[in-house]
Amino acid sequence: MPKTKSNVLNLATTERMAMVGGRELLIESNCDSNIIRIIEPEGTASLTILITKKGPIVQLTGKSLMIEAEGDISLEAEKISLHSRKTTTISSETDLSFKAKGTIDSKASEHSICSELGDVKVKANDDVKLNGERIKLNC
Repeated sequence: MPKTKSNVLNLATTERMAMVGGRELLIESNCDSNIIRIIEPEGTASLTILITKKGPIVQLTGKSLMIEAEGDISLEAEKISLHSRKTTTISSETDLSFKAKGTIDSKASEHSICSELGDVKVKANDDVKLNGERIKLNC
């Protein structure tokens, strides 16, 4: 695999290496950061790792991404945001648990809760409040 290197006044360097499938590994270095990129044949970066004085930033870009592990996957951060342009699905082959030390707030144009086997249990340390135009039971 051919490797090329260019220096601009010894302040920045760029290394390129050809990869399988017409991809290219690009490594850029300057005094503030290092950037590692995998460039796809059409010119877009599918993987970018930016290494700064504050730490690394990893970006994956593609038509479809999958993370799979035989063991655990853990995410921990100050704030985690998930957004999809279409449907979001969370599923489990066993139990699923949501826990928060604060409030769990759920908003939608409509909500549906269905227990396919067993009870629906609502428990509160204080009052249970149901507000609606009409509250229908056993309908």
